[in-house]
Amino acid sequence: MNINYEFRKGVMFIRLLGNFTINNSKKILETINDIIKQIGVKLVVINLDNIRAIDAYGINSILSLNDKMMKEHERMFICSNNCFKEKFGHQISIINSEIEAFNVI
Repeated sequence: MNINYEFRKGVMFIRLLGNFTINNSKKILETINDIIKQIGVKLVVINLDNIRAIDAYGINSILSLNDKMMKEHERMFICSNNCFKEKFGHQISIINSEIEAFNVI
């Protein structure tokens, strides 16, 4: 599992690459939290287009990150065109491309 991230125009783009499962979800969530805390972003987009597999632990990690951000009056979006976006139902806003994030600023 790799994480690629980019900060652009006030938006933190986090691209997850590989498998997001019980084996690595806790460590990845900690890494993402550290990145957000260090930079102090208010809008995060998690791109799932390069995820090969995600399990309940990975999904719950993303949902808990979203809950934390909402409590701090920050926003998070899932960017994906694959079937994994359906796992988040109506709990997290879904966008089809990273460019769409700039329309909500």
